[in-house]
Amino acid sequence: MEDKLLSRDLGEKDSEWDISASRVTQAIEEDKFCLFCQAIIPMKQSVNMCTHHEILIRMSEEEDNLIPPGTFLPFVEKYKMMPRLDRWVVRYVLQWLTSHQLTPGSIFFINVAKDTICDSDFPSFVRDQLQETGVSAEMICFEVEESDVSSSLTDASTFVSEIRGCGCRIALCSFGRDPSSFDLLRNLKIDFLKIDGNMVCFMFQDPINLAKVTAINRVAHTIGIQTVAEQVETDDVVAKLREIEVDFAQGFGLGRPFLLNELT
Repeated sequence: MEDKLLSRDLGEKDSEWDISASRVTQAIEEDKFCLFCQAIIPMKQSVNMCTHHEILIRMSEEEDNLIPPGTFLPFVEKYKMMPRLDRWVVRYVLQWLTSHQLTPGSIFFINVAKDTICDSDFPSFVRDQLQETGVSAEMICFEVEESDVSSSLTDASTFVSEIRGCGCRIALCSFGRDPSSFDLLRNLKIDFLKIDGNMVCFMFQDPINLAKVTAINRVAHTIGIQTVAEQVETDDVVAKLREIEVDFAQGFGLGRPFLLNELT
């Protein structure tokens, strides 16, 4: 989950924006959101691995300005509108995929919020959208935050089971912040484990971080889960990730976010 970095890059300042619940509702109804994507790059050469992308959302403003997520998402969450916004993203991405020919095996990672994880109707919505558009479910990976899963484990387990039942994949992101992180893997069947960016970014400043990243990668591979290193910013980190055989990486050091419509 790389929104934190892009928000910082856009110069996020809450006081510059006038956001309200009604304005967010209007934006959802009138499609006043803009989707970006960021590449998730394979760390090793293999015919079975290709570049994937994480979907990032921005709210459109007048005069072609974009409101960063840290400004409008708190309002969306406060007024319990995240399931509605997440539906908008899913619908948009699936419709977009119907008119674009991409590399076979490409996967799009879509973040979903805690309220969406707890929404029992969301998996049915996803199933209906897949049937309506004809997009292969294997092209979609829903990304859930470790903290959201930990605080709602029963709902998260149901969500993961039903979404995988639709044929989609699941990624657990920001993994490794909590000492009990590994316990989650006993309860959830996931496809990708995204290693927390703070650990990845500071692997060389703190040997404990390097040890944690190495251990997480080893455990994930042991149980058949592919790994993604978040917040990769330097060539030295890329080289180390290749050395310890992390599967994928994303971050400004590999590619900055760009408009989804620019992806060809």
